[in-house]
Amino acid sequence: MEDHLEEQKKNSQTSTFLEKTNRLLYDINEEVRTVSHRIKKNQFKEDVFEQGEGITTQELVSAVENLYDKISGERLQARVYVSGDIQALDSTIEIKAYRIIQELTSNVLKHAEATKLELQLNYLESELQIILEDNGIGFHPEGQKEGIGLRGINTTVENLEGSWEIDSGKGGGTTIMIDLPVSIQKVA
Repeated sequence: MEDHLEEQKKNSQTSTFLEKTNRLLYDINEEVRTVSHRIKKNQFKEDVFEQGEGITTQELVSAVENLYDKISGERLQARVYVSGDIQALDSTIEIKAYRIIQELTSNVLKHAEATKLELQLNYLESELQIILEDNGIGFHPEGQKEGIGLRGINTTVENLEGSWEIDSGKGGGTTIMIDLPVSIQKVA
């Protein structure tokens, strides 16, 4: 009888966790969709970040910290770390960096089964380095580059004349490192 009650309690906790995760995924999906529409209408800068000539590092950090505060909870610890000197970034880079982070974070929530997620924003002299690490189940990147999310990230990074790499394997978590220039000459 006690085993049955314990099993029901465990099932209830799992169900509650899944409901919360589904709500978060829905919210993130809606936010990404809204951001995509705003970008097409050139409204993102005015609606998400404070208005101004250039978007500063602190605004990206605040937006990402707000996102990670929403997803961090009992089953997933999500943290943001920032290093480097605060500097103005090209607004296109700032916006696209935020969209990339949203997509990668959404992928972790949907697929990784992670309990820990860390994002590093490293502001170097001529580039923004984004490192996302989770302790989830991992995947084989070669077979995943055809997914629409990763394909979109690849296109964005290439258009910004940046670079990226994925280090992952089944059962070993995932680390994704993206280097984006601080300013761009042309954006396709």
